[in-house]
Amino acid sequence: MDARDADRRTPLMHAARRGDVQEISSLLQDGADVHAKDRGGLTALMHAAEKGHTEAIPVLLLAGSDVNAKDIFGWTALMYAADNGCAEAIPVLRQGGVCVNAKDGYGCTALMRAAHHGHIKAISALIKADADLNNQTRRGRTALMWEVCSGRIKAVSALIQAGADVSLKNEDGYTALMMAAFCGRTEMVSAFIQAGVNLDCVDSQGRDAETLAAKFGYNKIAEMLREARAQKATQEAESLEAAIPDAPRA
Repeated sequence: MDARDADRRTPLMHAARRGDVQEISSLLQDGADVHAKDRGGLTALMHAAEKGHTEAIPVLLLAGSDVNAKDIFGWTALMYAADNGCAEAIPVLRQGGVCVNAKDGYGCTALMRAAHHGHIKAISALIKADADLNNQTRRGRTALMWEVCSGRIKAVSALIQAGADVSLKNEDGYTALMMAAFCGRTEMVSAFIQAGVNLDCVDSQGRDAETLAAKFGYNKIAEMLREARAQKATQEAESLEAAIPDAPRA
């Protein structure tokens, strides 16, 4: 029943990878071990989630599969679904009690896995599932930073609109804006400016986004940031002036 192949996968795991609900049910009724793991530490549930088989997932959960089990790298079923862009599997796993913000051995969450590959539907599903937008890896990276580095403006906009903290820094002191600046992401820099990001943040060497853009030859971005800073200073001065009461007349 639980015979293993060269990768230590059982018939139940193979059925889960195919999404064969009838075969899964039959194997479970015959006593297949729903908790068994293959050479990489994956359970049948993880295999089903990785392939996006949403009909198979509830069957395995009902049979007692641990929705928060981890493989040898610390990945959960949700991380596999997110990494492969299987957005439909995310709410099913969520309903089954999965920990949305669990981290793997590197400190990555399911949201970061989806962001790493630019799976916008999976990102949206995880946001709806209350994923923490501001979790950071051991090196300080956020999902937003992953998307900036990958150059995916739609995902960046979605994360900003959902409330991602644009001021967080990684271990080098870079914010997402700084990354966008030195990577030459003009559209993203514009999105950050519109979101009201702090333009005065500096990295571990005291450089702000404008300085980094100029250093790497992105003069248009440097000018955008310079103009945004000047505009902000003008607005603050006008607000301050408006707040000062007029002197009483003699």
